[in-house]
Amino acid sequence: MKHLGRRRLCFNLGTGTRYLLFGNLDIRAICRTVHPDPAGRYPHTDDLRAYVARGLPLTVLRLNPDEGYIAPTKLLPHDGSTEDQPVPSTAAFWLDHWSRGVLASII
Repeated sequence: MKHLGRRRLCFNLGTGTRYLLFGNLDIRAICRTVHPDPAGRYPHTDDLRAYVARGLPLTVLRLNPDEGYIAPTKLLPHDGSTEDQPVPSTAAFWLDHWSRGVLASII
């Protein structure tokens, strides 16, 4: 029922850069790619690790201060990071059931 999950709205409030990493395939497609017979399987973080280990592509986005995103993060593998950044970043998140197309895509 992850496809019915709330969407996440995130804004990088600054002052530093926050990296957002997320896959351009949903977790169900990744699970099907990694497991030829995915019947009865529930997508897991290990599926994403196996997908990446095979050298399959994932989109990488970088959020700068005052940028944000809205995404169905229950379906998209994602992570945020400020690793190796000289200035810390603060992010704000909201979860809700916004309809697709409410905000323009950042991709």
